[in-house]
Amino acid sequence: MQPGQLIPGAVNVNSSSPFCHGFFDGHSFLAYGCREHVIVLSAPSLSLVQVLDGNDKEVTAISWCRRGGRLAAASSGVVVVYAPDTHVGAEHKTRFYEQIATSCRYRWSPSVVLRPESIVLALSWAPSGDFLLCGGSMITLWPFKMEQG
Repeated sequence: MQPGQLIPGAVNVNSSSPFCHGFFDGHSFLAYGCREHVIVLSAPSLSLVQVLDGNDKEVTAISWCRRGGRLAAASSGVVVVYAPDTHVGAEHKTRFYEQIATSCRYRWSPSVVLRPESIVLALSWAPSGDFLLCGGSMITLWPFKMEQG
């Protein structure tokens, strides 16, 4: 028996940017930190799309890039940048919660891991998608090229 809807978990309340809204390829998505995971939901239905791993501690900030569909998530002193993969087959759905997730054809995979010199509490992409700003006790600006993750 399969459940009708999976509720992945609560939003991390100790972070300054616990959730964000983004667009990719004409679709609307919501993402939020749930412990050390990033939950991606389709909007406005709030159907589960994916649970992203790759963070070692509680997610403190999340930001969608306006261009290219990239998603950045910070935890402790690490920022993981996820890139969309539009070539998703059934073999990618290995975990239970991904097996019952929506039939969305998009998935995100870790593409870049950044290691700023301080704990990151806020993230923001430049409108062009060429830079990612990481804020905490220090501010770091990371350059990106569109062909990068």
